[in-house]
Amino acid sequence: LEAFELRQKHIEAENARRRALISKAITDKKEKTQAEAIKLSHITDELNRLDNILSSDIVILRDYIEKASREFSQAEKRYLKAEKEFIEAKFFLFEKMQRKEQLTEHLCAIIEQNENRKASKLVELMKQLEMETVVEDFEMPEMKPILSKYCVANEEVYRSCQTFKPSLKNSVQEFKNNRTDDSKDEASDEGSQPEAS
Repeated sequence: LEAFELRQKHIEAENARRRALISKAITDKKEKTQAEAIKLSHITDELNRLDNILSSDIVILRDYIEKASREFSQAEKRYLKAEKEFIEAKFFLFEKMQRKEQLTEHLCAIIEQNENRKASKLVELMKQLEMETVVEDFEMPEMKPILSKYCVANEEVYRSCQTFKPSLKNSVQEFKNNRTDDSKDEASDEGSQPEAS
């Protein structure tokens, strides 16, 4: 019986030691699990914070983009309006320049033709008055047309209009040549008609 009691006490002591080890292991596991839970919670909080920061940045940037888009749209409308006004103004400048040139050339032609007719008439009158010796000094020499030299828009004006009229100079020059030919035909027709004395 004594041996049994000793053995029983030994077994109880071993079981108590095992229980203590198990309790310690459970406590360690709980502490470790709690530490892991705290760590995971901290990581989760950091991820949420980063997501919130990113969301906030995205909202701010989207607001900036919308504002920039509105400003761009307004600037584009302003630019298109200014471009349209510039093009219209340039066409208007070209038309007025062309009109001014045509009127200037017409004036030059009228003055030149009038002076030539006046000179011819004066010479004819001098001949009628038998002023032959004086008439020789006033005979009308052969003169080349000077309109092409003096009645033409300057090169700077032409260059300013070449954006819309690349062949402007040739076109206007052709117009001048046609006008000169018409003027010569009219002058020849008038010369063939009898003038009143």
